[in-house]
Amino acid sequence: MKAVDSVLVLSLGAFLIVPTSAMSQEAEVRDELQRTFAALNAGQADGFLSYLMPRTQVFHGIALHELGVDGVGLPELGVEHWRGFFEAGYEFDLMPREIKSQIHGNTAVTTAYIHGTVRSPSGWVEGGPWRYSETRIRDQGEWKILQMHFSPLVHIVGQVADRGFDAAVVDPAYQVGTGPLVLIDEAHFNHHTAWHSYWPFAELLRRDGYVVTESATSFSREALESANVIVIANAMSQNVFASQQAPPLAAFSPQEVTAVRDWVDGGGSLLLIVDHNPYPASVEDLAGAFGIQFLNCGAQYPGATSGRLMFRRSEAPPGHDAVALGSDSVTHGPGGKIVDHPVTADIDSVMTFLGSAFRVDKPHSPLLVFGPGVECWGRTDLVAHVEGLLQGALLEVGKGRVAVFGEAGMFTAQLNVWASTRMGMNNPLAAQNPRLLLSVMHWLTTASSISANPDVVSRPNTAMNLTVGSAARRLMPGR
Repeated sequence: MKAVDSVLVLSLGAFLIVPTSAMSQEAEVRDELQRTFAALNAGQADGFLSYLMPRTQVFHGIALHELGVDGVGLPELGVEHWRGFFEAGYEFDLMPREIKSQIHGNTAVTTAYIHGTVRSPSGWVEGGPWRYSETRIRDQGEWKILQMHFSPLVHIVGQVADRGFDAAVVDPAYQVGTGPLVLIDEAHFNHHTAWHSYWPFAELLRRDGYVVTESATSFSREALESANVIVIANAMSQNVFASQQAPPLAAFSPQEVTAVRDWVDGGGSLLLIVDHNPYPASVEDLAGAFGIQFLNCGAQYPGATSGRLMFRRSEAPPGHDAVALGSDSVTHGPGGKIVDHPVTADIDSVMTFLGSAFRVDKPHSPLLVFGPGVECWGRTDLVAHVEGLLQGALLEVGKGRVAVFGEAGMFTAQLNVWASTRMGMNNPLAAQNPRLLLSVMHWLTTASSISANPDVVSRPNTAMNLTVGSAARRLMPGR
């Protein structure tokens, strides 16, 4: 550490003769951070390591156990470990966002959120996002990393967004970038965020013309006033985020519940998505403000252990839907009925992926109604038979609108790398799910194309295990 301390002292002293302004230096450091991760993602070991000091310390919350590195407790890595990752064939697809830098003499402290995935040579995948911080010092005219720190926000091992999924919107409801503003909640320890597992959700909306951005602050009248739609997907309390065994607390403060309810009553639109346990228990207060009551359990058909359910407009032929072997080598069961409504026009089938069940105590329009035989299970016990309860519904509240769904995977596209299966809009059996999502959004924003858009074409990635990483680099900005 003496050598490092000496470098820091010399660097701080040299600050007095550095002619560039702090503002330009901050921009320079942010650019260096982007280039650092670009080299990492491209597999350029020498290029990446050139941004590090010889004794750079890395504290991480990424499970890199295949190289004998334990991911528990933010262990420390050295430069030699990074070279080992490259030599072993690890693939990185990591993107820094919301980068903030401060210059202190010739030392730069930077924070960011890191989104993306890490793929091991055996195909094991871990997804972020991670909080990230680094310290750089100016050494012989170059900004070198002295310390890096990764800390997990949400750890998803083996299940990641399918960035190769492509749902083409032939006739968008709005010109690209000119549609209503959609805020995706990321301030309540949400399992699904716009740049992680809900990236396909956000991308589909963007292609339909919507402006999609993250909402990283608590809900208030000021925070919501510019939005047309807010999307809340699998919010949870902080203690549940830390341990799903913990007794759930409310994800939203009473002030936030009031702010959202008043905003909707005044003309805003809410898309509330609450998956299987433990998520329902964290949103009781917010859902209850609109007369919605969730069961804290996971809905599935006996024998279809994947939790995949098929909702249809009309009954399937005998035996066709009774725990049938579906695509991707997983079983699925009959979920129930699609109810006639302008939002469900031209939609014959919708697949959901182990969600929850709910009822609504206020006037509403049901969309997905559970049929006979569907059960809702807690961790070990049967909670209820849910025939007649809902997994999708619409409400008009004052001048505003609410769409509520008891399942989150149906509106995104994910890969389960361990099981080599697709979960969501990329699954062949869920080909009409993208159409339903856009139709719901059109209803929420009262777009003229209220009926489902038949021009949404689902094109799942058929070679997921080989092309996910390259597809991510192809589709993500700046790659």
